Amino acid sequence: MNSKSIIAFVSIFLIQFVMSCNPCKCDDAITYEVEYDGITITPWNTSGFGATEVIDTVYRNSFGITLSVNFEPRKVSRIPKNFGFSAALACDCIGDEYNFIDPIDNAEIYVTDVSTDEQQDITELFGAYGFSGELISLSELFSIQEEWHDGFQFELIDFDSIPSTAFFTVIVYLESGIRLSEQTQQINFHD
Repeated sequence: MNSKSIIAFVSIFLIQFVMSCNPCKCDDAITYEVEYDGITITPWNTSGFGATEVIDTVYRNSFGITLSVNFEPRKVSRIPKNFGFSAALACDCIGDEYNFIDPIDNAEIYVTDVSTDEQQDITELFGAYGFSGELISLSELFSIQEEWHDGFQFELIDFDSIPSTAFFTVIVYLESGIRLSEQTQQINFHD
């Protein structure tokens, strides 16, 4: 009787062990370090059914900017597959992990009037859509954003003081104080 119990317990243990090795066919998870190294901005014409990139002229009330923060993830380590009993209970694969070394703190937008070469901070004239679909200021957006967000779309919401011909400059500040900046080509607005 004793040997039958031992065989039964060993069999149950072996079945659980074999099933927990990798029943879901999960790949090893990888840990990456992310360091931002530049930005790309694209001016958009948001009128019509779909936004199109501004080539030359756009209406002020249909102007927006897409900001993409560029980075190159660097592989740091590999997290091995789970060889314990927990994987036998459910098929949960461990996903890759991204550690942001120097997250985005905020962004500013400046306009330069081509005719006078005067530059002014117009960050508060732009808005972005929040998680629930409402239009919020950029300062609100960066206070609620997750550290992993690296793409944003800003809409020009107050366009009365925007010159007819201008360049837009976006500056992104990282938490360390590093500045990343980019400028659009010349944008002409319909009068």
